[in-house]
Amino acid sequence: MAYTGANGALDPTKISLLTARERKECIPTNTNADTFWFPQDFWKLRDVTLTIPVGWAVRRASSATLSITAQNYLKWINRELRLFDPEMVGRDALGSQNRDIAEHIPPPAVVTVNLRVTF
Repeated sequence: MAYTGANGALDPTKISLLTARERKECIPTNTNADTFWFPQDFWKLRDVTLTIPVGWAVRRASSATLSITAQNYLKWINRELRLFDPEMVGRDALGSQNRDIAEHIPPPAVVTVNLRVTF
């Protein structure tokens, strides 16, 4: 349904059909200069590795280690930040005043287990 009249301006008779959010964000007189500015606080544990010597468990090995690595496993995002992931950015990257999610997907959380044995 079109909310605008023939001249492209918002049709006043259709304002009641808009949601409260649409009325706040789409009608210029209702929008403050900082309406779309959100706190961008977040932290992410990007990479942590635990390495354990396990040479005692492998026969005839001169050395053996077990490594467990977690990448992007933990993150905290400020509840007021209205994005899926702060690192989902467009062509202008993190320095942009306007965020979009057109270019990148967030990095996945990955856990890797590695057993290295030397004979």
